[in-house]
Formats: sequence, C-alpha cells, structure tokens
Amino acid sequence: MKRSITFLILATAVVLAIVVLASWMLTAANVTEVLRSPLSPEGIRWLFGHYVDTLTSEPLAWLVLVAMAYGAFTDSGLRAVLSKLSTAGLRQRFALRVILGELVTVICLVLLLTAVPHSILLSVTGNLWSGSFAHGFIPLLCFTLALLSLTFGMLTGRYCRCTDFVEALGVGFHPLRGLFVWWLLFSLLWHTLIYVFPSL
Repeated sequence: MKRSITFLILATAVVLAIVVLASWMLTAANVTEVLRSPLSPEGIRWLFGHYVDTLTSEPLAWLVLVAMAYGAFTDSGLRAVLSKLSTAGLRQRFALRVILGELVTVICLVLLLTAVPHSILLSVTGNLWSGSFAHGFIPLLCFTLALLSLTFGMLTGRYCRCTDFVEALGVGFHPLRGLFVWWLLFSLLWHTLIYVFPSL
C-alpha cells in the first residue's frame, strides 16, 4: 500500500514537471500559440492566485470524510470483529445487533427521502443521481460508517469519554496521509493542464 501510493505520488510529480517544462519550452520557442506556460508572468500570477482554489474541491472533502470514517471503523474494533465473526463475544454480538438496527434505520430514512414520489432529495426533473442525493452520497456513506463504528466502540466499552470519540475520528488520517499528498499534487496537475490547454 505504502509503495503503491509513493509510486503514485512520484509519477504524478514527474508528469507535473514534464507538463510545466514542456509547455514553457514550447511557448518560449513560439512553436504554438495554443499553449500557455505556468512559468510565464501570467502563469505565476495564476498559480499564486488560484492555488487554494485548486485544492478546495469535493474530492478533498470526500477524502477527509473517508479518513474520519476509516479511522473510526478500524479504531472501534468493528473491522476486526467483522473479519472474525465466529470469535465475537456476547458484548460484541449485542453491539453488532444494535448497529444493524442503526443501519436499517438509516436505509429507511434514505428511502423515505429518495424513493417516495416528489422526495426532497430528488432533482427538479425527479432524477436521483443529478440532484442533492448525488452530491451527498459519499458523505452519507462516511457518516453512516462513522456512526456505526462509534456506536460499536461505545457499546463494547472501548470508548468511554468524549475525547475517545474525537481521537477515533482522527486515527484514519495517519494511514491515509499518502493519499492527501497525492491529491495535492494531482489537483495541481489537473488544473495546470486546464491552464496550459485553455481550449480543453
């Protein structure tokens, strides 16, 4: 996992460097007027003025939510119990039944908000995947997983204080830290390509 993410980060950085240098050389040699160089005065102003905008996007918010849900899922012990259900104790089995009830409740609420005619999460045309539900689908999955995991940790006695819940939500950032580094580079690469090729 670490090696693959490291390779992904290095590959993205190499492609970014190639795009920046190639566009700079082609525009400096006046080979084409279609390209713009990020190393030109205009390009440097664009980079400084829009760098934060390139990072603040839905995928970054999704990555934060996934890290929080993953942290709660692993730290609560739910992941370990689900991988070995046959060895679960009485307290863990009770906690599994409770979170199963929570999961059914969440599914019923989502169905009430989406499956009923004229539901509030449908788009204006009545479509499910072009309205509010589509934008909130990944956050909903992350919220549900975090809720189930924190409930499981509380019922099994792993979480007793409020600080335990907060720390559990932050645990997932460490193992997924490489993805954040990759996203920072990939987002910069993507927006650099859009800048270099304005006709795209």
